[in-house]
Formats: sequence, C-alpha cells, structure tokens
Amino acid sequence: MFTAAADGLACDDTIACSQGDACRAGQCKEAASACAIAETGWPVYGHDAEHTSATALLGPSGPTAKRSVGVPRVGSFVIASDGTIYATGDGQVRRITPDGIAVPFAAIDAHDLFLRKDGGLYVRTSPNAALESLDASGTPVWTFDASPMGSPAFGSSGAIYAAGRFSLFALRPDGSTLWSLATGGSEAADSPVVGPDGTVYALAPDLVAIDPAGRVKWKRWVGWGHGLAMGRTGSIFVLLDRSVRAVDPTGTDEWTWSPGGPATTFMPGIAPSGDLILTTGSTLYRLDPSAGTLRSSFSLPPDGTVASRFSSAVPPVIDGNDVVFVVANAVDTNSFVPQTQATLYALDPSGSVLWSTEFARGMSESGGNLAIGPGGILYLTVGATLFAIGP
Repeated sequence: MFTAAADGLACDDTIACSQGDACRAGQCKEAASACAIAETGWPVYGHDAEHTSATALLGPSGPTAKRSVGVPRVGSFVIASDGTIYATGDGQVRRITPDGIAVPFAAIDAHDLFLRKDGGLYVRTSPNAALESLDASGTPVWTFDASPMGSPAFGSSGAIYAAGRFSLFALRPDGSTLWSLATGGSEAADSPVVGPDGTVYALAPDLVAIDPAGRVKWKRWVGWGHGLAMGRTGSIFVLLDRSVRAVDPTGTDEWTWSPGGPATTFMPGIAPSGDLILTTGSTLYRLDPSAGTLRSSFSLPPDGTVASRFSSAVPPVIDGNDVVFVVANAVDTNSFVPQTQATLYALDPSGSVLWSTEFARGMSESGGNLAIGPGGILYLTVGATLFAIGP
C-alpha cells in the first residue's frame, strides 16, 4: 500500500521540462510543462488526451466558402494556434501557411502527427510505427521503435503513453523510458486516454488505470473493446463491438448502452455539453453521459443503389457551440467502377441538419480526417485533397 503525501509537498516526476512538481491528490504533478502537446488549434488526432474530438473554437456557419488547399496528396494533419497546418503525404511532412503556401518540413514517411508547444512534432512513421521526435525546424532528435505501436497519448507533463505488442509504456520527452507495464502478449487496442489528474487508462485487453509513476491503480475485464474516450466528468467510455460501457474513475460500471443489431464499430466524440456522440454505420447518436439514454439521433437518407455510411476510422468533430460536423461516404454499388461521394453534415444538438455540402464523385473520393482551425474554418480530406470550409 502507498500512503499519499501531503498536497503541496515538492516532488520530482523525472521529466526535465516540467516545472513546479508537487504532490496533488497523491500524485506528483507539474505546475507547467514546456514540452507538452500544444493546447490550442487541433494538435493531435481526436484533439486532446481524452479523445473528445471537440474544441472551444467555432466551425463554419455554412458551406458557402469551400476551397481546395493547393497541396498534393495530404493524409493526416494537425493545426497550430495561428492556423499553420502540418500535413503528411508523398513520403514527407509539409508545413502549410494559413493562406495555403506549402514548404517541406521533414523528409519522413509519416502516418500520424502530434504538435508540441515548442513548435516541434512527434511523428508516428509508416509502415513500422516507430515514434520520432522533430524539433521546430523539422530536424530529427530521437527515434523510439516498438513496432507494432499504437497511436500515443500525451500527458500534461509531456510524458508519452503508447501500447506495443507486449507492454504499455511511458516515455519522457527526450525519448527515454519512464516506465513499462507488461500486458502478457496481448496487443493493446487503440490509444490510451489520459485524465486531468494524469491517470492513464488503456485496454490491454483489460481496462487498466495507471498512475503517472506507472503503478496500477486497478484493472478489470470489460469485454473486447476497440477504443476509449473520456467524458467531461471523468467517466471512461469503452467502445465494444455491440455496445458502449461507461466506467467511473474507480473502475465501477455506470451504464451500458446498445443500439441493437450486429457487431459494429463506434467512433466517439464528447460535446462541450458533455454529451457522448457516436457514429456507426449510417446513424449518429447523442447520449446523455450520466445515464446512457438516447437524446437524439440522425440517420443518413437512403438513396437506392447508393449506400451511405459514416467513416469507421474518422470520428465526428464538435465545435464550441455544440455543433457536430461529420462526413459520410456514399458508394454507388450499381456502377461497374464504384464511385464514391463525400458529404459533410453540420448537425445541431437535436440531430437536425443545419447544412450539408457534397463533394465531387469519383474513384476513391472518400471523406477522411476532420479538424477545426482558428477563424471558423473546418478542414477535411477528400481522397488525398485537403479542403477548407469557412471564411
């Protein structure tokens, strides 16, 4: 048993770039960190360590200004607070100014990007899923290879948490190992989530809660989950094949909800109001986070031979007014050469369509990554083209 030290007692989290370390609620917590992930813009996939896919920024009020950002073959991207975009594609990382001018940043075949406060990037590479650190000029600093490695999550101290095949591990911002926790050879699913108190929650395959020092607080079986998100009050939402389970920070079940039907993949978002947003198949659901009851839903309209579905890899995004932006892809199954058309929807909290806009039909023209940047602009990829919608 560990006895919690008094709040305010000085401590050392062994992360050199965090300042003002002191005991808070039994954990060593920093007052500030110079090497943490950026807090504004859209710094990581899912926006933050809780996987909310939500921002205080406002999205576009309509689709009237829709334009292509003239950069070839964009995969994933992140957005800095000044509107600068860092994007993968064509075996490199580019930096794109808010007015659409692209310059090379790093010659790395990247899969995911994660933007730090200092202007540097963490890069998860393709196809071996190593993690690389780049400074603000794009120069490589270190590489950590734990292939295969899941997408990392980041604590407020700058610590990096990720899952490999045989362990969950934490890295310091300099690439050295902070701690490692064996998982018995079961590859962890998806990315961990990190709570405001620094507790790390991961599926390995049990749901496990780990304090910032690497000590297991609790673990329990929840079923075969494929992802996690954290609610505004600290509830952990476990995405299962046919349902969603809410677990409180002590590991106790709160509720379970299912839409019925066959196995499915949920993509989550957490609205500023706290509501849990879920897309699966052709339906978007909005749930009360405290009771797991359905508040509203929206189903894509049927269209003969055209099968429309929400992406099983891209979550909806939510702006500061609780407007949900989500992309659906319609595939013409009656065509000899299947054609895809992406449609972006903006939905209010009742599930009503505020507006929508369609993109050109074509082969492999599915809508992909979504993010909201400053100035009321929403960015998304359609095929390999980056589009901006808004002022």
